[in-house]
Amino acid sequence: MALNKQTLLFAFCSLILSLWIIKIISSGKLKIVWSKLCLAMLLLVLVLGISTAFSLSRVQSFWGQIQEADTFLNFILYILVFFFFASLLMNTDDNQISTYKRIKNVILVFLTSSGLLAGLFLVQSFWKPIFPWDFTKVSAFNPIGSVQALGIFLGGAFVVLMTFLINISISKPDTQVKGNKLVQVLLGILGLALFVVLFLINYWVIWLGIVFCTTIIIWGKLRSLTSSVSDKKPSQEELANISAEQPNSEEMSVSKETKKLKGFLLPMIVLMISLILIFVKLPQADILNISPEVSPTYKASFDIAKKTLGEGAKNFVLGSGPATFGLDYSLHRTSGANLTDFWSVRFNQGAATFPTFLATFGILGILSALLMLAIFFYKGLRNLISIESVKEGESDNGNQRLISGIQLATFIGGFYFFISWLFYPANFSLIFASFLMMGLWAASTARDKDIKKFSFTQSPQKAFFIMLGSVILIAGIVIGCYNIGRKYVGALAYTKGVSLVNAETPNLDQGITSLVQATTLDKNKDIYFRTLSQAILLKINEILNSQELSDEQRQEMFQQAISSAEIFAGNAVQINSKDSLNFTQLGSFYENVIPFVDDAEGLAITNYKEAQALDPQNPQILMNLGRVYIAASQKIKTNLTLLAQAEKRDKNKEAELKKLSEQNLDKALEEFEKSVKLKGNFAPAYYLMAYVYETKGEKDKALQGYRIVLELEPTNKGVQEKIKNLAK
Repeated sequence: MALNKQTLLFAFCSLILSLWIIKIISSGKLKIVWSKLCLAMLLLVLVLGISTAFSLSRVQSFWGQIQEADTFLNFILYILVFFFFASLLMNTDDNQISTYKRIKNVILVFLTSSGLLAGLFLVQSFWKPIFPWDFTKVSAFNPIGSVQALGIFLGGAFVVLMTFLINISISKPDTQVKGNKLVQVLLGILGLALFVVLFLINYWVIWLGIVFCTTIIIWGKLRSLTSSVSDKKPSQEELANISAEQPNSEEMSVSKETKKLKGFLLPMIVLMISLILIFVKLPQADILNISPEVSPTYKASFDIAKKTLGEGAKNFVLGSGPATFGLDYSLHRTSGANLTDFWSVRFNQGAATFPTFLATFGILGILSALLMLAIFFYKGLRNLISIESVKEGESDNGNQRLISGIQLATFIGGFYFFISWLFYPANFSLIFASFLMMGLWAASTARDKDIKKFSFTQSPQKAFFIMLGSVILIAGIVIGCYNIGRKYVGALAYTKGVSLVNAETPNLDQGITSLVQATTLDKNKDIYFRTLSQAILLKINEILNSQELSDEQRQEMFQQAISSAEIFAGNAVQINSKDSLNFTQLGSFYENVIPFVDDAEGLAITNYKEAQALDPQNPQILMNLGRVYIAASQKIKTNLTLLAQAEKRDKNKEAELKKLSEQNLDKALEEFEKSVKLKGNFAPAYYLMAYVYETKGEKDKALQGYRIVLELEPTNKGVQEKIKNLAK
C-alpha cells in the first residue's frame, strides 16, 4: 500500500515539476515562495541526504523496502509537495483573492476526499466490501493504513472543516456570513459523518489533537472578540448621539455580540466531548471489532534511540539513516519483548514519529525537523493573533473572512497533523497531509517579502544556463520515473510470487518465476532475494520427494536449485549486510543442505552467529544454532557407522569422531539454554534440549524438559507419548 502511494506521489510531483519547468522556460520568469520555513526544509533535506550517505543501509534509507514512510526519497516528495502548493497556487497577476479562492478549492477537495474515506469505512464496516481484490475484503481496509491511522487523518479533516464552518463564507467572497446555504448544509453533513467515524474508532490520539486545535480556535475567537470590543468602545458623547438617533442601538449591540458568542458554541461542544472521550473508554469500538495497534512503548523507543546514538559520533550526529529503525530495533531491543506474543515481530517504527526520527536522523536531523516545526508554529500563532484582531474589526466583509478563515484552517490542519507526530508512528498519508497543510498555509500567508521573482529574459547567459539546467532536470525526472516504474512492476511481481508460493496448493514454479522477475526489475531489494532463496528451498524439498523424476534428473535439478538458493541468499547479504534476516536466511540454507554439502554446518553456524550479533535478543537464532550442532552431530554419527562397517577400522579416528559428536551435542545444549534464558516459555527450544538429553542417555533431564514442554503445550500428543515412554 505504501509503495502505491509513493509511486503515485512521485508521478504527480514529476508531472507538476515538468510542467512548471516548461512554464518557466516559455515565460522566462520564476515566482516562488522563499522564507525561513523554506530554508528550514532545505536544511532538513540536506541533513537527511548526508544521513543517507552514511546510513547502515544506503539502499534502504533512500528507497525503503516496502512499507517505510520515512525514506529519503519520500521526504524529497513531501517537501516538493510543500513547495508546489506554496508557490503554484499564487496568482501570477498578484490577485490575492484569486489565490485564496484556489486554496479554498484545494481544501474543499481535501474535505471531500476525507468524506469519501469516511463513507468507505462505514460501508466496509457495516455492510460489505465493495472492491473485488482480496486485500480489500477485510472490514478494516482503507487507503490510509490502519484504522487508527485513518482516524487520525479524518480527525485532521474534521478540525479543518470545523474551522472552515466557523470562520469562512463558503460562497463568493463578496457575500456575507451566511453564504451558500446548500454548501453549508453539505459541509455540515460531512462534519457529522466524520465525527461519527471518529466516535466509532475512538482513538485517544485523535481526541487529544482535536483538544489542542479547538483550544487554539477558542483562544483566537476570544481574542478577536475582546479586541473588537476594546477597539470599538465609543465615547460618552458618541453614545449620546447614537442614543438620540437610534433608540434601539443598545439592543442592536447586544444582539451583535450575542451572534459573535454563538461562534463559540461548536468548538466548545467539540472540546467538551473530546476531553471526555480521552479519559472515558466507551465500548463502541467493540461494534467494529477494531484490533489494537501494536508498537514498542515510548520507553522502549527512546531506549533504542539512546543506544543507537551512543554507538559513535556518526550515529549521534546523523543517526542510523532514514528508514532503518527496524535494524536499530533488532540490535538494541531488550529481551522483555520475548515474553509477549509479538516477540518475533520486527517493528520498523517506534511508538511515535519523533522517537523514530531521533534514532534514524540523529541529533542534527531531529534539530532540523524541530526548527522547521518551530518556525511554522511561531509564525502561525503570530499570524493567528493578527488575523483574528482584524477579522472582527473594521474590515468585516466576505473577502476578509475568506482570507482569515483560510489562514486559520490551514494552520490548524498543519498543527493537528504535526501534533500527531508526537503520539503516533510515521505514516505516509499523515506526513503527506502535514506538508500539504503547511504548503497551503505558506501560500495563504505569503507577503511580498516572502515571494522571490526572477526574470531571465534580460540576460542570454542566465537564460542559457536555466535552459540547460531545466533540460538536465527533466531528463533526471524521466530517468527517475523509469526506475520507479521498474520498481513498482517488480513489487507487483514479488507480491504475485509470494501469493503463489504461500497458496493452499503452492505453485512453486510460477512463484519462483515471478520472484526471479522481481529481482531482475529491482536489484536493490534484499527482501526479494531472501524470499526467492526461501522459495527455492521449498522447491528442493519437492525435487527430493518427487517420484516422477529419474535419478539423473533429480540430481541435476537438485544441484541447480542448491546453487541458485545459495547465490540468491548471498545477494541479499551483499545488498544489506546489517540486516539479521539476510544472514538468518543464508544460515537456514546451509542448515538445510548439511547432509549433501561438505562443511555446510560450519557455514550455517558462521551465518547464524552473524545474525545473532545483529539481533542478540532473538531466541530463535540461538535455537537455530543449536539445531545445526545437532545436525552436525548426526552427520558425524553417520560417518562413524560407515567407519564401523569398514574392513579395517580406525579406532583412533572413531574415538575422535565420537568425541566431536558429543562436543556438538554439548554446544547445542549451550545454545538452547541461552535461548530459553531469553524466552522462558520457548517450547521448541525446551523440546530440542530434552531431545539432546535423551540422545545422550540422560533420561531424567530429558523427562524434565519434555514435562516443561507439556506445560507450555498441554495438547501436544507427541510429547505426551515421549513422557510416557521415558517414565517407564
